[in-house]
Amino acid sequence: MPKVLANGVTLSYQQTGNGSDLVMIHGLAASRAFWYPLIAQQLEQKFRVTFYDLRGHGYSEMPAAGYTSQDMALDLHELLNHLQIHQALLVGHSFGGVIALQYALQHPERVSSLVVADSRISCLQPVQRLKDTDYLSELEAAILAASPDIDWENETQIGLRFLEEIAKERWQSLRRDSRYGYIPFGGSGGGTRAAQKWLNLLNTTTARQDLQNAAGLSIEKIRHLSVPLVAVYGARSRCLPTCKALTQILPTCQTHLIPDSSHFYPVTQAATFARILTHPEVQPL
Repeated sequence: MPKVLANGVTLSYQQTGNGSDLVMIHGLAASRAFWYPLIAQQLEQKFRVTFYDLRGHGYSEMPAAGYTSQDMALDLHELLNHLQIHQALLVGHSFGGVIALQYALQHPERVSSLVVADSRISCLQPVQRLKDTDYLSELEAAILAASPDIDWENETQIGLRFLEEIAKERWQSLRRDSRYGYIPFGGSGGGTRAAQKWLNLLNTTTARQDLQNAAGLSIEKIRHLSVPLVAVYGARSRCLPTCKALTQILPTCQTHLIPDSSHFYPVTQAATFARILTHPEVQPL
């Protein structure tokens, strides 16, 4: 796969399809493989789809520092410049949506429309707790039952804590269990390489601190977003407080709730998500 030096970091990227530009940004502990083939192949007939590995993820370089949404928005800017993408529909899942929002606020002329997919934006939702939804996935239930030493009820960054926990070697057999549906670092191999890379990122760089840094994003700045925004969230997601806040701050925000789905619906409900992305409301204006 091709690579480019962007903002001092080597990023690995991929492109497929023809048409207007659509750029997809994955979330934490994932890689560009999150989008391919389930979603990207459904979009390549209408778009030229670009997706890449965030710094510290996949086959991109892991620098010692620089993991705020501001740092990664600058990575994105230089990647788009290198690829001569002058305007694109941006789609970001989870932390990828925070990066996309940061970029759209700084470079609105480069963004035709913005899709935030189940993102938690810290200035709108400072903490994320287990009780933020009544829903508990089978995977989460299994982890909670097997780790009574962890005070899950009072964890204020539950999403990050789950990602760190499931990456540990003790859960390798669980990650291979297809009964739990989509699992970060899952698959027949137990995602050993990706899991170890995520733990290395948290333990050997500034990522653990940087990822909780609002990096200048504020309610007032979001209020002045000038590009069309579509918020797509799982109906069972713990990120719903962010979705609610976005619709209150930006009355023109188009909202879609995916029934019977939680945070990883872009994989578990890929066809539904792809249909939303090709809906006229999120086409380039």
